[in-house]
Amino acid sequence: MPWYKLFKLYQRTKQLDQAKMMALEIQAMEIKVNSSTVMQIKNEINQYLLNQH
Repeated sequence: MPWYKLFKLYQRTKQLDQAKMMALEIQAMEIKVNSSTVMQIKNEINQYLLNQH
């Protein structure tokens, strides 16, 4: 969760390079606890990365 919050902070403060790097880190992470929250975060990260040009 702290990684996701850092990602959101980078997004809000328009630090897009850092947001993208954090998104890639989160995307590569192994899921330890399969929950709806984790799946929601992973989906949001994937959508963010797909929308990057």
